[in-house]
Amino acid sequence: MNSRESLSLWIILSAICFAQMASGGLHAQEVFYVDPNGSDSNPGTAALPLETFRGATEKVREVLDGSGNITVLFRDGVYSFAETVVLGISDSGGPNQAITYRAAAGASPVFSSLVPVTGWTSFDSNILQAPLPTGLSHVRYLQDASEGWLPRSATPSFVANEDGSCVECTWDDPDFQDNKSNIRYPNSFPAPNWSRATQYDLRESQHAWTLEILPIASVTAAQRRIFTTIPALYEMRRDTIEDDIPNNNWVLNSLEGIDEPGEWACLDNTIYLWPRSGTSDIAVPALTELIRIDEGTPDGNAPISAAVQNIHFEGITFTGGDFYAMKEGDVTTQHDWSVVDQPTALLRFRNAENCSVHKCTFTKSGSTGVRLDRHAQQISISQNTFSFLGREAIVLTGRGPGLGDVNKNNIISHNHISSIGREKWTAPAIMIDQSSGNSILSNYIFDTYFTAIALTAPRQLAMLSVGETGGPTVPTVREFHYQEIPSSVVDFVQSFEELSEGSREAMQFVYNRDNRVEGNALIDACDGLGFLVNGYVYISGAQRHGTNFVERNFLHDLSDNLQNNMAFYSDSDQDSCEYVGNMILGLTVGDSPSPFPLYVTFAQWAESEPPTPSGRILLRANATVDTTFDVHIVGANTQQEGNLVNGTGGEAQFLELYRQSYLALCTSSGTPGSPWPGSSTMQAALASEILRHGGSVPPCLDQIFVDGFETGGVSQWTSSAPLSLLGPWRWESEKMGPAF
Repeated sequence: MNSRESLSLWIILSAICFAQMASGGLHAQEVFYVDPNGSDSNPGTAALPLETFRGATEKVREVLDGSGNITVLFRDGVYSFAETVVLGISDSGGPNQAITYRAAAGASPVFSSLVPVTGWTSFDSNILQAPLPTGLSHVRYLQDASEGWLPRSATPSFVANEDGSCVECTWDDPDFQDNKSNIRYPNSFPAPNWSRATQYDLRESQHAWTLEILPIASVTAAQRRIFTTIPALYEMRRDTIEDDIPNNNWVLNSLEGIDEPGEWACLDNTIYLWPRSGTSDIAVPALTELIRIDEGTPDGNAPISAAVQNIHFEGITFTGGDFYAMKEGDVTTQHDWSVVDQPTALLRFRNAENCSVHKCTFTKSGSTGVRLDRHAQQISISQNTFSFLGREAIVLTGRGPGLGDVNKNNIISHNHISSIGREKWTAPAIMIDQSSGNSILSNYIFDTYFTAIALTAPRQLAMLSVGETGGPTVPTVREFHYQEIPSSVVDFVQSFEELSEGSREAMQFVYNRDNRVEGNALIDACDGLGFLVNGYVYISGAQRHGTNFVERNFLHDLSDNLQNNMAFYSDSDQDSCEYVGNMILGLTVGDSPSPFPLYVTFAQWAESEPPTPSGRILLRANATVDTTFDVHIVGANTQQEGNLVNGTGGEAQFLELYRQSYLALCTSSGTPGSPWPGSSTMQAALASEILRHGGSVPPCLDQIFVDGFETGGVSQWTSSAPLSLLGPWRWESEKMGPAF
């Protein structure tokens, strides 16, 4: 049985299991009620409900016996979290027992760590001030219930070392960190009040594909030098930067930076705000993480004896978490896009299996919506809404290389994701790192500053570096799980006569493979803010001899996005990736300083491509319409078959693939974000190609999908959406079968 068949079987069995759970087919046994007006001393009945989420978990723990489902129903109201609630092994459901935390019928419960800000008085001109609530000292997120996002104050941007001179000129000395922990601002920079510098952050972007937010440690005004508490990933100086892509830097959180409605700062236990719509509904967060499902092993790379299992969330709104600022010792994913195994999310699964998040809402929070850390398997994140988040919507991060392929076989499907990365501008909407065999299906991703979907893992240069040094000895090289590369992998690299060959073969110890990105709508994503560059879908650091699959996704740009218009970016450090039946509409190069292609495709290794290339990027039956570009494809070891370049170039042998792409655009009210803008234009182009080759345009037939939580099993859906947009089922000749 191959991985796709295994995943199909898991989906089928999970659907049946969920259906039985919802309908009471597995000894439906306990139901508890929770109401903000209840009491945790109550029994949790409909008449005498509990009051808090923690109280509900304690009541559940009392009756856990490994059999019989337990459902906790939350009524309308706000449930406040003063501390993170952790669900561990003692809170797990058994093989025949689901623990479900869900909204009561017709209710919209809200989980939040927000504390109201009151006592507003005038400060200066348009700016008001109010004390932070008792117990809080500094926050990086402020919420106005009437607004989508309130940006922290920012000074005008500046370019490091405007005169072009270097600072210490130690580019190639990895042991000398001054270039990474300080930046020099120009004479022309309108400096804020440096006496409060330790309460400021530096937002810095030294390359077009990276941006970090680093707390400021001190400032030496005489030298015009800003020092940060942790080093940046790259040297913060102008002379190392490409001439045609300037760096950009801002000081955040100063009073001087508040110059527009909605901007704010947190200084000396006080909030300063230029309100957009009053102050009656302003609040600050107390936590970065509300709920964590966690087996409890502190070392995320250590084996576990058992995972937390069978815990489900449905219909809950999660909101009001603080922005997580990186700290010394953090491990990060590629280019510091995300952190590894840290409390950045409102809801976090760590060393967990067979859990789900269904029809929940994650909105207005400083960091991430949902995280799956380290060991995370058979977890479904489906039909949720994510919006106005400071970091990512969804993050999966596994163990370090060679330490176990344990973050795998999860499903992210039918989610509506918008306005992501509002604080950390280079946060992908969906970040998959060191994780394999996942399905990212039928999500609608709209309005992102950076990449919509990223699949990454440690890359060959990381392996080469540990081979050269004998281990991860350089603390500033934190990306690619560099600090988590074990001695066994170092020994493997060093066992080869040529380290470049050893580092290439060591890519077998990373876990980015067999992921499927299928049927997603990426609309006005990755706009780049005029200076960031990457692809809508980005893949790099794939497992040696592994393949990822990107199929029948629809990309449509609603704006003229300056530089950032690469549709797909398969970076180096991979053997194989297949792009089949994807559709690109209305992307334009814009005001770009240099040519950009639609596809960047490298099937090669960074330092050691063998004489006969072993890799291949397959581009088959992809279609573009109304799209401008300087170069269609740039890359190495790329195989092209049957692509439609602005509507021309198709081949009859790929007729069925064109039909499948056409079906992927059949939208209905049941698909996220439908009707998709531009989908009818793309369908018309595909129909023309299908007819040109003598084929018939397929009708948008009714489909069925699995929603066991709501309907108790497989239900008929009156929908014109295709299989890939509604889930892993279809109806053919009166026989139900898996999509794969």
